[in-house]
Amino acid sequence: MVTIAFDMDNVLCNWEQGFIDAWMKDPVQKLKPYIKIEDRNTFYASDQYTDLKDQVFAKKAPRQPGFYENLLPMDGAVNGMREIIKLPNVEIIILTSPMSNHPTCAQEKLSWIKTHFGRYLVDKVIIAKDKTRIKANFLIDDKPIITGSEKPEWEHIMFDMPYNRQMPNKRMTWVNCSSLLNKLLFS
Repeated sequence: MVTIAFDMDNVLCNWEQGFIDAWMKDPVQKLKPYIKIEDRNTFYASDQYTDLKDQVFAKKAPRQPGFYENLLPMDGAVNGMREIIKLPNVEIIILTSPMSNHPTCAQEKLSWIKTHFGRYLVDKVIIAKDKTRIKANFLIDDKPIITGSEKPEWEHIMFDMPYNRQMPNKRMTWVNCSSLLNKLLFS
């Protein structure tokens, strides 16, 4: 049995679009330009903004109630996961980190999974601050460097985003997921 762990934000759900939507709904922020995803070069959106008010907004917006529950799926994620679930001898887990200082983040993430993938995958969710402690063969995550208290047992497969393209890891998108997983699982 091979275990594949999938991150949620910017792998299954479109955190970037949710952030831009929050920016455009804010009466002050919508008057200013936001950094487009193709121009992002830092993992944390707040790190790339130079204006202090923009940095504060970038840290505050994802902590608002409803932010995670209302994110859209990444293009191809729902169909891709449905295909992966069917693979023989493959166990899927959803491995996501909770947002600090967001009292409903964990519940919103569980609700999001139930809405888009059903009860089956809700039972496969692990919410953990330290992903290195979770056992899996592969972790598909957009974060360039994942640190924690242990040496991870999983191989980090980079979910391709503009801010992580400097990393040498194997890369996955929902377009190439079938061919990549075939290589990983059957070669």
